[in-house]
Amino acid sequence: MKDELFEMIADIARPKIMPLAAIWLEKGLITPSGRKIRISEGLECFVEDGKLVDNDKEWNAVVSSCLGTVYSTNMYFVVIMKDTLELKRIDV
Repeated sequence: MKDELFEMIADIARPKIMPLAAIWLEKGLITPSGRKIRISEGLECFVEDGKLVDNDKEWNAVVSSCLGTVYSTNMYFVVIMKDTLELKRIDV
């Protein structure tokens, strides 16, 4: 019984990755549709060397989902690359 209770409490304390509606960037990102601070599903963006990069003229990826922990200790985007339709993880 004591071990079960300990495991239940420990499970609550473990950070869980879950879908997020959006991720807010401190600096923001320049995209073809303007400067964005709130990055959410469907945003057209430019990815280079595994990072989101400012680019107001073209895009090569679309944000597929935002994932992270409630405490914002782990956050990342999953993007779909325009040319290859490959999924890539972009850590924040």
